[in-house]
Amino acid sequence: MVKFIIKSLLNKAHFLNWNQDDYLKYFLSISNNKNKIKTILAKENTPIFIGDTKIIAQRHHDLKNALEKNWLNYQISYSFKTNYSIIENNYFKNNFWAEVVSAKEYLLAEKNQYKNIIFNGPLKTESSLKQAIKNNSIINLDHESEITKVAKHNNKTKTNFGLRLNIITDQTTQKSRFGFSIENKQAEKALKIAKINNVSISGLHIHLGTNIPNCKKYQQAAKKISDFIVKNKLTKQIRYIDFGGGFVSHANPPNDRLNWNIPDIEEYIQAITTTLKQVFHREKKPILLVEPGRYLVEDAISLFSRIENKKIENQTQLITTDTSINMLPITHYRKHIVQIAKENLNIKTGKKIKTIIYGATCQEDDILFEGYLPKISESDYLIWHATGAYNDSMNSNFIFDKPKTVFI
Repeated sequence: MVKFIIKSLLNKAHFLNWNQDDYLKYFLSISNNKNKIKTILAKENTPIFIGDTKIIAQRHHDLKNALEKNWLNYQISYSFKTNYSIIENNYFKNNFWAEVVSAKEYLLAEKNQYKNIIFNGPLKTESSLKQAIKNNSIINLDHESEITKVAKHNNKTKTNFGLRLNIITDQTTQKSRFGFSIENKQAEKALKIAKINNVSISGLHIHLGTNIPNCKKYQQAAKKISDFIVKNKLTKQIRYIDFGGGFVSHANPPNDRLNWNIPDIEEYIQAITTTLKQVFHREKKPILLVEPGRYLVEDAISLFSRIENKKIENQTQLITTDTSINMLPITHYRKHIVQIAKENLNIKTGKKIKTIIYGATCQEDDILFEGYLPKISESDYLIWHATGAYNDSMNSNFIFDKPKTVFI
């Protein structure tokens, strides 16, 4: 009980020092895009996701610069599961490989003509593996049965097979159910099984998790991968090392985080490459793969909704909007960054009052926001910033259809 109270107090203190307004500059600018947004809202019904490709392009530019400066031989793949609505966007097709984690996503990548596909995930169907081998996709194997599965169809193809490694970076790392553990020698055993089955392992893959603000974890993971490569004499065999994603955006911290910071993307890349360079200082460097999702798209997309009704009770404005928690499932994960705009899209400022915003479903617990906002009128827009990650892909279509996504 004492630990719980201390944790709660620390959490409150942490959020008192966190000012979400400091990060509005990273999101869709209402003032700079007012006419374009007005045009969209005149044609489309709310709720609607509106995105800015320029923000994605800037994130991409920063990541490219960091990789070119620190490694040179690299490739960026977009994590499909982060947001399905934008995979048809030409910017993504022209600049990123596809990273998929299911047969469904693999078919989506093929349908949208992504030339290069990285196939991850713990469940790869026999037919999807066969297709991936035929297409010479990168396949990162998650467990022993996948090694024997691909062996059936691996008829001297040019397919790159990798092992997903399970790495514990420090005492705060939760044990993962995915991949082959380095600590308990599962990874070494997997190399032997692959060799017996004539499956050539040319890559190593890890994914440390989502929203990781601590770059040191990447450095520790790079050290364990480096040690594994040296111990098993893989320096000439490994063609790629895939570090997954986990890079943070500028949205609010997750509800369960006591410590939070937002590193520059180059800090992540330096943490990875500094250690790897000690192993690959003479040999030709393998391709360094990264699979960002949240980092690329979360800040770039905002949801626009309208007010359905408003009540005042106990000096609190109770708002019902035309969106709902099934359209913004990340509501459970962290507090939203919300702005109020008049009908002309001028942002409301001034004194803030206690506010609760409810969704449009018939559920009592459809609560999207509790906090303080300027006084709201029924003609206003609610703008939910940094909603580009996982809200679209995890949308349940419960009661209402999921909102459309449009780019300015």
